[in-house]
Amino acid sequence: MEAQYLSVPVFLLGGIVFFVAAIMGDKYKLRGTFLGILDIFAVVGYAILLGVSNSPARYFACYLIAIPLYCGPGLNEIWINNNMAPHYRRGTAIGLQQTIGNIAGVVAPQVYRAAPYRLGHWCSLGSAIICIVLIALQILYLRALNRKKEQISSGEREDDRKETTGEGALDFRYIY
Repeated sequence: MEAQYLSVPVFLLGGIVFFVAAIMGDKYKLRGTFLGILDIFAVVGYAILLGVSNSPARYFACYLIAIPLYCGPGLNEIWINNNMAPHYRRGTAIGLQQTIGNIAGVVAPQVYRAAPYRLGHWCSLGSAIICIVLIALQILYLRALNRKKEQISSGEREDDRKETTGEGALDFRYIY
């Protein structure tokens, strides 16, 4: 029962940070940036879990991991929602993201077998690092697409777009 009580503050922190990150993401129009920054907490948390055997330090690592664990799915869904148009593409993308994201339910039991869960922690650490890299690449790609649209709008570049509605519209801006 004590373990149940110890999990409450961890979950509470994750929930509070999610609301703060969502509000800040709305205010500054930064979705992927917040996702990438928050994933750093997961990297540090899993590194602590893998590197120490001290119970208080491992408990602290749970706090760090809870931050991106709570924020990741919601902020990612918002980011997809902001960057997909029209509505049928948006709906398809969100459904696909949810489907692929739920594959973790199949993978987790295979890598988190028995205590001390080193294989699972290594897989989670690697996944967090891959997420940070992919988020950074996605941000660079979205910035390049926005820059291309700005150049077309200003006449600096010839309009060679195949799609001119939805995401392809010149007034549609990607949020990163």
